[in-house]
Amino acid sequence: MARLLAAAKPGYYEINKKTVWVDELQTALNRAQPGDQVLLWPGNYTDPVVLRSSGKPGLPITVTAYDPGQPPLLDGQRKPEDGRLAGIDPRDGDFAFIKLFHAEHIVLEHLKFDRCWPSAIYFRAAQNITVRKCEAERGRFFVYARQLAYRACRDILIEQCVWIQDPEYDMWDGRVDWGQVKASPGYRDFSHFNGAFFGSYNIEGGLTIRDCDIRHAFNAIRMDMDDKDASLLTSDDAGRPLVARNRDVAIYRNQFSFIRDNAIEPETGAQNWYIVNNAFYNVHAVYSTDQVSIRDMLIIGNRVLNNRRPGKPGQQNNQGGKIFKFFKPEQKTEKSAKERHNLWSLFNSVQTRTAYVKRVTTRYWRDHYTLLGLFEKDYPEDLSSERKAFDKVVWDDNMLVHGMACTQEGFPVDSQLPEKNRENCVGGFEKAFEIKPFKPVPYAPLGGWNGDLPRAECVPKLLSDRIEIERLDGDLLVFSEGFEVGAHDCADFELSGWPFDEMAASAKAKE
Repeated sequence: MARLLAAAKPGYYEINKKTVWVDELQTALNRAQPGDQVLLWPGNYTDPVVLRSSGKPGLPITVTAYDPGQPPLLDGQRKPEDGRLAGIDPRDGDFAFIKLFHAEHIVLEHLKFDRCWPSAIYFRAAQNITVRKCEAERGRFFVYARQLAYRACRDILIEQCVWIQDPEYDMWDGRVDWGQVKASPGYRDFSHFNGAFFGSYNIEGGLTIRDCDIRHAFNAIRMDMDDKDASLLTSDDAGRPLVARNRDVAIYRNQFSFIRDNAIEPETGAQNWYIVNNAFYNVHAVYSTDQVSIRDMLIIGNRVLNNRRPGKPGQQNNQGGKIFKFFKPEQKTEKSAKERHNLWSLFNSVQTRTAYVKRVTTRYWRDHYTLLGLFEKDYPEDLSSERKAFDKVVWDDNMLVHGMACTQEGFPVDSQLPEKNRENCVGGFEKAFEIKPFKPVPYAPLGGWNGDLPRAECVPKLLSDRIEIERLDGDLLVFSEGFEVGAHDCADFELSGWPFDEMAASAKAKE
């Protein structure tokens, strides 16, 4: 196991009172063997690199800073318009500062990236990859992943990373409109922002994203897949969907703030997803499952605070927002009416200036024991419309809301909830949370919010019933009875199995 030094420019360097020759980064990577460390000397690196070598289980190839206190800057020196050249899905020939092709057991840590358009890191058919304690600004994607027909891309861990796509805050402040990012007809083209912290196309899955700070971005996590290949979307004997891509995804203990479009967005299909104990602050749409076939997606113990609109109120489109984005009823065609089984939202807390669900329907959704606070009509701008938990929702027989506590006056009777959804739902109290005053800071994590939503004393004492959820693997996920509405730390539920055992182990390792 060797320690291989790399520098922005090859040459002789004085290290530990010795003069030694140091290779450029690409040469050091070419020499790396299982168990080796490639140590980057402080400096500004401008030449992108490709890694095709692999480590072994327990002996990864690690690419890291020589001194974590002085992380190297990997500067792509690319212009934003270069981010448009790749289209919405980057490919092998598009720019990325670090590319991994067929590599296995690789660790990238203590690195800084800037001006890497479209991507800072790109994977093709890579497996067992860890990206840890890295920082990045500017770029369409921080990490983008693809696979091959004969070789999967899976088992990716991204942890303790920070990504700020738009450090000038142009999207949230309204200098760049939502339509400009979408490159809608008649708009200037700012589609270089239409990316995500993590993006992928058709990968098998095995993705964990935890303890990351994602700010001022258009999207945070967007995983696309191809629905043209019939083998990717099938069903079991009971007609429940089986999805061959976008499987086994765990997203937990992250901070998402100032997300202009969607925070978490699978496309076409998703199977075995867990979105747990995250904090969201000012997100246009938190969970987007528009036209997505779903098998086992559980959203547990998350906290959302939306207290500002993105952009310039009353002057721009797409400012309303919602917590859950489903497809609109008028779009319910054979193609869009995807099958679903086990889409659950459990014990979440939300204080918002938006509707919880708006102008939509969905084929399957269970929402249990949500604590929902709605800001008053004119908060924070006088151009806001009346707050309703559910606004113009077309209720499908498989949609069920149970045990929600909401500040909406008259809830649930006047909330458009069907009779079957009203059991144990309560409302009409003044406030749901004791939110300590804070001054929003656009460049701070969560804008200055501490990520907590303490339950107000006036919230009704509504306690949960026992919940049993049978998952695809046949195991039961069991929530015992007696929990108050709203978010709890996932450890309180004493859940077991993947990813809950992994969550407990990683939390212990951080202590």
